Amino acid sequence: MFKRIIFPTDFSESSAKAFSYVLDVVRSHQSELIILYTYRLISGADGRYYGNKISIKREREEEANKQFEQLKQCYPELSDFEHHFLTEVGFVSDRISLAVERFNIDLVVLSESIQQQLKEKWEMSDENLPGRFHCPVLLVPSEVVNEQETVKVG
Repeated sequence: MFKRIIFPTDFSESSAKAFSYVLDVVRSHQSELIILYTYRLISGADGRYYGNKISIKREREEEANKQFEQLKQCYPELSDFEHHFLTEVGFVSDRISLAVERFNIDLVVLSESIQQQLKEKWEMSDENLPGRFHCPVLLVPSEVVNEQETVKVG
């Protein structure tokens, strides 16, 4: 049984499609859900800071809070479960790893867009994700969500 599940999101279409699947998993295991949004304070291809870091942080967190509120409106059943929204600065893989340890996470659920970020930026494959996060990882490809097929558990 999965007592605590974490779902990292980037608020992409892929994450939105995977969210209803996440709710099914949470419902079936009567789990607590942690929804994690991570961002960087760097903008631009050269990796330099543009603008005041505090104002950028405030803007990103306000936008994340709006997105979280939209999730609550789109999925009223979310109120049936214990859930938390986290907005954190940093690399998505590092923030997931820290949250797994800090909150004693039993399952990480990854949308296709988050999987792609991990593969591109951190050269992770589907096979080494569970070792990176030290708990089971459920990969939810966009086409599975659309066609209601089985998902790959790593």
